[in-house]
Amino acid sequence: MIDLSDLAGTDLAIERPRLSAGEPHAAVSIAGLQFHGYGREDDLGGRVLPRRGDRLQLVREPENPVHAAAVGVWWRNNHRLGHLPWHVADLVAPDLDAGRSLRAYLWREGDGRARTAGVLLIGKPAEKLQEPEVTPEPVVPWGVDEEVPF
Repeated sequence: MIDLSDLAGTDLAIERPRLSAGEPHAAVSIAGLQFHGYGREDDLGGRVLPRRGDRLQLVREPENPVHAAAVGVWWRNNHRLGHLPWHVADLVAPDLDAGRSLRAYLWREGDGRARTAGVLLIGKPAEKLQEPEVTPEPVVPWGVDEEVPF
């Protein structure tokens, strides 16, 4: 069971009973954070800076030219934060395509640099991320300003 005691009053707090009951979950980094305006001002003069515990949306992007299993990570429905890492998207995309629930919350606040923010995925598809044969997230050798394939 993960500790949510410091997240009372956030969107994530609603998940406490499900997590206590053993619902599968996994924390992963958000890829491509540096390309989508994280921490910068948006068109309305507000800052694109979600807080730990905020609900996020996962959006399948089967027409993505780089990765057919791409899953976008969005905040407040109109701010793309980035994508799930490619190895995670490969595992959960079929479940999302089949309509299975996978809920997402900001787990680690980032600073706009590559992979500094993290998402907590909750739901049956996250079970695949807990299996021992799942390879860990690769170390990214690219610089912060270079495009990182996912």
